[in-house]
Amino acid sequence: YGPHPDQTCDIYRPPILSNQPRPVIVFVHGGAWLRRGQRDSSAARLARQMVVHSGACGVVVGYRISRLSGASFAVLAVLLASCIGALLFVSCTTTVVLMFCTFQTAAVVSLAAFSLVLTAAWVWWAAVYHKKCDVKFPEHPEDVAGAVQWTIRNIHKHGGDPECVVLAGHSAGAHLVSLVSVDREYLDRKAKVRGLIAISGVYDSVVRTHGEGWVAALWDLVVQTVWQRVLLDTVFGQQGKPEAFATSHVKSQQCADLSVLVITAERELVGLQEQADGFVSELENSGCWVQQLCIPGTDHRTIMSSIADPSLSGKKETHPVVEAVSKFVQHTVLDRKLHIL
Repeated sequence: YGPHPDQTCDIYRPPILSNQPRPVIVFVHGGAWLRRGQRDSSAARLARQMVVHSGACGVVVGYRISRLSGASFAVLAVLLASCIGALLFVSCTTTVVLMFCTFQTAAVVSLAAFSLVLTAAWVWWAAVYHKKCDVKFPEHPEDVAGAVQWTIRNIHKHGGDPECVVLAGHSAGAHLVSLVSVDREYLDRKAKVRGLIAISGVYDSVVRTHGEGWVAALWDLVVQTVWQRVLLDTVFGQQGKPEAFATSHVKSQQCADLSVLVITAERELVGLQEQADGFVSELENSGCWVQQLCIPGTDHRTIMSSIADPSLSGKKETHPVVEAVSKFVQHTVLDRKLHIL
């Protein structure tokens, strides 16, 4: 749908056996706006599951990703090296290993590990990472909007119904599809999108931690450093503006015709459950039809990675995310035929 190698779509569809077009689920992968690996793994498996369980066409969207700046890369490298060094020191001084080494030896080992991780990070940065193309907001949602409009124009060639399109995404992908859905500046006004499925998404520029004491304060410092200094500054620029997130657009847009399914993990990343609750509240206040679901026994990663490929034998139980998405498409798109955006 665009000239860049990442601006492509993977289409998964059932056999075209009749003139009855299939509903279409456009899925945008996660990866903190920095990684594309989910596209060929969990996103692809979910698309195949949707073909099997709901007879829908799945379109997995690729988009241009951001690159960490040198300063942000250094911050993450130091944090990672510090964690590994501290873990080794604690392991050497609190386990049976202490019988074979002194505290001085443990300190030397942890310092060596710290230095080794930093060196490896620097080599990777110099040899590979800094050469990658640097992409900033709003190029990510613009890519997603371009993929959606390409799908609407072309999906009929693959047995899909361009008037029965649902946007879906996980993590950073959920941020992108939710923003494109509620901020109509991205899509053509004539684009017919019937619903939104957001899985473990990011909906606000603010991440809050809770707790008291020095441990909670230290944890908040780490969270805010990674969130503000690394992610927001890298992806959204120095401003990291609230308007880059869906919650800030709900009140100003006409969202009453939007049907939404918001899914979170039982053990979600810090702040994301609170963000999901706030997003749902704003949508409900604007007149949206919203259903919220928490998947037990999952975390931010396994809510998607635990989805099996339908070709594997012995996996007879339907994954709860697959079941929820299938029912949402059935009831919202096919049975209820709710209004388009």
